Amino acid sequence: MLRMNAILGAGLVSLVTAAPAFSAVAYYRFENNLTSQDNSPTLDATAGSTVGYSSDVPGSSIFDPIGSTTVANTKSYDHGTGSASTLSDTSILNNTVSTHGFTIEAFIKLSSSDVNDVKFDLIFGNMNGAGTEGWLFGINGSGKLRFSGVQNNGAAYKEVSSTDALTANTWHHVAAVGTFSERTGQDLVDFTDVQLFVDYVATGSSVRFFGPTSSGSSGNSGPNFATSTANYNIGANNPFSGLIDELRIYDSPLMTTQMLQAVVPEPASLGLLGLGGLLLVRRRKA
Repeated sequence: MLRMNAILGAGLVSLVTAAPAFSAVAYYRFENNLTSQDNSPTLDATAGSTVGYSSDVPGSSIFDPIGSTTVANTKSYDHGTGSASTLSDTSILNNTVSTHGFTIEAFIKLSSSDVNDVKFDLIFGNMNGAGTEGWLFGINGSGKLRFSGVQNNGAAYKEVSSTDALTANTWHHVAAVGTFSERTGQDLVDFTDVQLFVDYVATGSSVRFFGPTSSGSSGNSGPNFATSTANYNIGANNPFSGLIDELRIYDSPLMTTQMLQAVVPEPASLGLLGLGGLLLVRRRKA
């Protein structure tokens, strides 16, 4: 179970106070029975007709180490059996993933049917039907986390996957972090290294996605992934029958200490047990 206590939260804040400013270009919290949520006012999302919401969440609140803020968390996105949610304004997302380092993160809870179902379950992405444009972030047919994209140097489609399959019926924090490198000089190409994380631990080897075939000068790199005209979707394909919560996209590669944390209160019974222990100690002293 994902868990963070006050001491860990304080440690996370101290680690990132000197970090440069980052910008969340999209943040879907799913708190108001709407798909377009806080901190993403320019991104309008339209939910499918039978998309639902669940009170099953990774934590009662969510802590953001970068902003040192905590927000209440009461609902998650339950795609169910309906159509996916589609984003109508994709220009910011295309620009972020194509020309910057980036971080895509979310909390997900896979149902048993999502694991080893032979198909790809999308968390977020916009690849076209032919598989020649765009990128995808989701779960492959073996239940492993996967990021895939089309390179822009004429090479084939590439993907990176987690080492192990995710556990069903358990909340996980998942992330794809892309580190953009711009190179100058004749016949040098720019690239983005993409690393996956499950529950804040790097998993599998990073994969290098190349830019155009030639980049002769700084700033002339072009996108790392071909820009897709397809809509961005949340919870599409198959469909994704599990839960998705707190989906956030940043225009920078984040460290794990800067990623969202689910805050899970300690059970009340543990507090009562501790109180009982104190009373027992006092009686013995008496």
